[in-house]
Amino acid sequence: MKRPMLALLAAGALYACADAPNPTESLRPINAGGPRFGAFPGSNGKIAFTSQRDGGGVFVMNPDGSNVQKISTRYAASLAWSPDGTKIAFSVAVDEDGNSEIFVMNADGTSEAQLTTVLAGNFGPAWSPDGAKIAFYSNRSGTNQIYVMDANGSNVVNLTNNALNDFAPSWSPDGSKILFSTIVGGSGQIYVMNADGTSQTNLSNNAEWDYDPSWSPDASKIVFGRFVGPSQQIVVMNPAVPPCPRGPPMGARSFSRRIVMATARST
Repeated sequence: MKRPMLALLAAGALYACADAPNPTESLRPINAGGPRFGAFPGSNGKIAFTSQRDGGGVFVMNPDGSNVQKISTRYAASLAWSPDGTKIAFSVAVDEDGNSEIFVMNADGTSEAQLTTVLAGNFGPAWSPDGAKIAFYSNRSGTNQIYVMDANGSNVVNLTNNALNDFAPSWSPDGSKILFSTIVGGSGQIYVMNADGTSQTNLSNNAEWDYDPSWSPDASKIVFGRFVGPSQQIVVMNPAVPPCPRGPPMGARSFSRRIVMATARST
């Protein structure tokens, strides 16, 4: 049967643009569960999550699960704390056609404001480290692209601006680069670019489906999800790789360290 699991992945090294043998991946399942959408941690020490409890909405709680408070009646996705912990950005479906807008509210749920105003799928808000900008992805141009806007919703700029589908932006800790996922030749790839959209480089460069990248706090590692057949894995890699221009994946992968993830796995 299917049930939620935590998996611990151990492996070792880095990606390149040439062919290389597949690494050995060790997964150890552990029983677990969690909220539908969550954001942790805020600098205020709170976890934000979406739940159907108490009529549904956005909740915050302490890391130990205590002091649960409902702060919004919206069933929000893509919750993201601002760097100073005073605000939460999120996306909300606005109709039954798949359109979604990005909003922001204070940490207590007050002063909600709509940031995007183009009727489209607008998802995945990600705050820049200084809190001045928010990256997100949108299909307003026909395919999903990575955009950036000021924290008040002004000055929207398309960063990726291509015919591919790009999504899940993640800022580097110093704000100079943005990771994102893209669909290339039927597989998901992890890319990195400068914060202004220049120098878009394929980091994962393989035939698997990789998605949702994030930086380690010191920017020395990148973590992302990977579909391998019916299973899902968490992978860690070194971001320092030779440039790989946009194009079909060419293989080569190896990883390092350990990380815990939640997934669904047949047991």
